[in-house]
Amino acid sequence: MSFESSSFEGYEHEFQSITSQIQKELGAARNNRVTTPTVSTSDHFAQCTLLVDLMSVEARHQDTTEEREELLSRIHLYTIQLKSLKDYSEEHIGNEEMKEKEKKEKLKLRNIAHKEVPVAGSSRSKSDSLYSTRVNIDRQNQTLERARQIMADTEEIAFEVSEELLNNRETLETSQRRAAELNDMTGQANQILTRMNKRWFK
Repeated sequence: MSFESSSFEGYEHEFQSITSQIQKELGAARNNRVTTPTVSTSDHFAQCTLLVDLMSVEARHQDTTEEREELLSRIHLYTIQLKSLKDYSEEHIGNEEMKEKEKKEKLKLRNIAHKEVPVAGSSRSKSDSLYSTRVNIDRQNQTLERARQIMADTEEIAFEVSEELLNNRETLETSQRRAAELNDMTGQANQILTRMNKRWFK
């Protein structure tokens, strides 16, 4: 059974359009051996996440349980679809970048070892190599932590935006209802005045 919800349908259509674009971008990036997702693809992922949040807000405010369950089931499928696209991006594109970095780091450490191996013993070379490895690991951990923070901030902003949109929609609907009521009252008043004028001029 299908229910009418213009806002939900609009979010849904936009989500489907953007995910279709993401699939094309990932395919092109894979064929061209791009090592990182483009800025456009990253933005599209963020937009899809926001649209899922907006659809969830819309679904939770449906009048009946049956309506809510149908919309939430569709959202569940979209969430799975979005996760699959993100996983594909990380596996086939993001991993290429990590492999390239690992190759560079190994080459760098190998060069350091060759340059600094002393004539008697290699204690200093091993120590420097271990230190370089630890520094690189610390930097990667810092990068991951910054990425996690950015994701958390993005989710918070998305939730705030969705709540603001919901509030604006409720305000608009209230204004529309009041305008309709006022129009009805004006129409009734005009009818009364017309009848009074006819009686007066008789």
